[in-house]
Amino acid sequence: MPPEQPVSRPSVAEHLLLEFTALLRLQRQRGRGAGQQTPNADRFAGDFRTNTSSDDDFIGFIFGFQYRQHFYVFDWKQNDQNDPLGFAERGMSLKVVNADTPLAESELWRTAGNGTRVQNLYHNTISYADFTDYHFELLFTPDTITITVSQGATVLDTFTVNDSTY
Repeated sequence: MPPEQPVSRPSVAEHLLLEFTALLRLQRQRGRGAGQQTPNADRFAGDFRTNTSSDDDFIGFIFGFQYRQHFYVFDWKQNDQNDPLGFAERGMSLKVVNADTPLAESELWRTAGNGTRVQNLYHNTISYADFTDYHFELLFTPDTITITVSQGATVLDTFTVNDSTY
């Protein structure tokens, strides 16, 4: 019997990718039918709940996933944080990840990204609140990304970014 191989533990980035990709696949609607307002668009919708007052780290989701080092990430940070990994500014960010080698955790942590490997496409300084429900909608076409984040009937932000990386 061959010796057992050690089980490799996924990196933080890989773990997030697996969770968010699985979640979004369940909620995906492909727009290809006649009469669709936006043909060839991926529409996603989902909910966030911040159910704590003791953690202010990122919440968010991954989309446009090609493979481990090629995807988009929407992240939302509650408070500014200067960390050994770098500076993470409060607010919502949209980043494109386009790396030829595995990512370091610090590359996703920094709001500014890391040059062309992790590039920040959009950022605002809207914080999320503790014990609060949020809803997001994502429209993703081959060259345009629109994200809307709401709290109840109140739209907190809607932004559109033109990017054709994925």
